[in-house]
Amino acid sequence: MLEESKRKGNIRTLAGVLLPIALLGVVIAISGSLGLAGLTGQFSTEEISIERMTLERNAIVFDVRNVGPVDASIETVFVNDAIWTFQAQPGPRLARFATSKVIVPYQWVEGEPLTIAILTGPSNLRFSKTIEIATLTPQPSLSGLVDLAKIGTIVGIIPVFLGLLWFPFLRRIGSRWMNYLLGFTVGLLVFLGVESIAEAIGTAGNLPKAFGGFGLVATGLAGTFLVLAIINNRAIGMRKEKDRTLLFTIAYLVSLGIGLHKSLPA
Repeated sequence: MLEESKRKGNIRTLAGVLLPIALLGVVIAISGSLGLAGLTGQFSTEEISIERMTLERNAIVFDVRNVGPVDASIETVFVNDAIWTFQAQPGPRLARFATSKVIVPYQWVEGEPLTIAILTGPSNLRFSKTIEIATLTPQPSLSGLVDLAKIGTIVGIIPVFLGLLWFPFLRRIGSRWMNYLLGFTVGLLVFLGVESIAEAIGTAGNLPKAFGGFGLVATGLAGTFLVLAIINNRAIGMRKEKDRTLLFTIAYLVSLGIGLHKSLPA
């Protein structure tokens, strides 16, 4: 009975946290559909983002996303400042946040730079993106998957097993050296965390303003902290219930930490 009431209390707490967020999303969606962009006193123009550019044989393929406040259209495509024919799928007209795949038939040269520019309507604005060294984009294949598995084994699995060989040595050292090693490990993790946050902030600055890159970084950090706090509280509860689950709890936390360490820098 006590566990059931506690569970209901946790559900109510979670609902109290998620309800304001959901209502905020509804308010943002409604305000965006009302067309309030003109109330800022600024002239609204189109803004597009050139994403995911790939080089195929005799073709350049890239995605174009409308990240501006108004509808836009792809009027002209330039390749190295020369007007070129193109195909847009599903079409050259882009609503807000809509994406179109652009295919440009072009015999590019291996190793040479490529500059793609787009002239948009209705304001005739120019947006460009440069590839420093042109090379064929690798396609997904079984051999590529095997190579990635080899790299993951070398940098992820083998170091963990090699570290486990130190376990007999760690059992024999005193608490002073153990505290030193733990402090060194914590310092290294803090350094990796700061480096990851700095890299995330740098990447967020390159995103279009419509995506709110810094807000995404802050949301990701807060969400990660909350998830770790929930898992840690759950682990403490399991430890109090049954001592035999302690080993599994530690194993799960170690696995989660390794997974976050490998995924966050990426």
